[in-house]
Amino acid sequence: MCRFRRQTHVTPKSFLSFLEGYKTLYSDKVANLNELAGRMTTGLLKLDEASESVDELSKELVVKEKDLVVANQKADKVRMIKNNKTTKQ
Repeated sequence: MCRFRRQTHVTPKSFLSFLEGYKTLYSDKVANLNELAGRMTTGLLKLDEASESVDELSKELVVKEKDLVVANQKADKVRMIKNNKTTKQ
């Protein structure tokens, strides 16, 4: 079989040009990865803040539920008293 391709030679200038292109590509990829890592860190910090906020709100909810039970009991007493007064009349 005959080869129809041209032979290529690597010259010092073309090798240095290749290295320069590789360095450029490498630095672009590193910058991109650093940006993504920064976004990941920011997202994790936001998740931690949200977790702390949910914990605080859960504690507040427990207190509010206790207050609600007491308020419902008082309302039931008032309702029963009112119902007793209306049935007696």
